[in-house]
Amino acid sequence: MEKDQASKFIHDLLKHATGKNASDIFIAAEFPPAMKIDGKITPVAPQALTALQSKELVRAVMNDRQTEEFEAKKEANFAINPPGVGRFRVSAFVQQGMVGMVLRKINTEIPPSTSSTCPRC
Repeated sequence: MEKDQASKFIHDLLKHATGKNASDIFIAAEFPPAMKIDGKITPVAPQALTALQSKELVRAVMNDRQTEEFEAKKEANFAINPPGVGRFRVSAFVQQGMVGMVLRKINTEIPPSTSSTCPRC
């Protein structure tokens, strides 16, 4: 999988997750890509990712500085904001010698206040 292909896959996955109101997206070798919806982890593809595919997907969301940090520390935490999709916190890691990441949707809208959640002043 080339970088452009990996970037498109991640972008499409994030759009899909946002449309499903998923809170988290999981990328890990030997498991299919998955998302958490209403507390339940749901695979979004029938086939597990290979170690190489997982590594390429993680690298596709990183800039050069993040890649350097990841190579040095075997982990990196940062945020991404793909156009038209939203903002996500990314936690990339190496676990048991394989690369993976978790992306968490960051809500940028402030929910309206209601009498049950906002005390009277």
